[in-house]
Amino acid sequence: MAAAEAPRAAPEPSGPTAPSANPPAPRPPAGTDRHGSSDRALPLIIIDPGHGGHDPGAAGVGGVVEKDVVLDIARRLAVKLATRLPVSVVLTRLDDSYVPIERRVPEAAEAALFLSLHANACHDPSARGVEVFYGGGAGGPGDPIAADRAMRLGRAVESALATVVGGVRGDARPGTFAVLARNAVPG
Repeated sequence: MAAAEAPRAAPEPSGPTAPSANPPAPRPPAGTDRHGSSDRALPLIIIDPGHGGHDPGAAGVGGVVEKDVVLDIARRLAVKLATRLPVSVVLTRLDDSYVPIERRVPEAAEAALFLSLHANACHDPSARGVEVFYGGGAGGPGDPIAADRAMRLGRAVESALATVVGGVRGDARPGTFAVLARNAVPG
């Protein structure tokens, strides 16, 4: 079992990149590998708290914004996963910074699992629950084995959330969101 540790941010991709007005993603501590871990044998789980920085995401009651809600959930989830499973966990952002999708998705290529967290808003005050969307995995939409694996993973996540959170809204289903569509990792 992995020791509890603070969540780490995914490092910036190597190679030339276009100048950006966005602040760089936080880097892992010195003396660790590119994922912030000295143990490369552990499966890597990347948690992507959606939005951040200038992109607040959905707005809720009382000024609550999606970027803050999902960052808090991501931090808690990272600690739980790292303390309960033999895995290495990396967050795509550790603070209220905007990390463009072009920097989030490539890092996932080395992961065993990519989780992108979002919190929708709804005008119906009685609306509750969780929605689960999944990507196609390594083979993409034309690979039935990868598609089946992604579907089973989505349903397993949905089932686990239903027992913990309650109120799952609909069945786990394929998502066409860029963070999933551009990602070759099960998510």
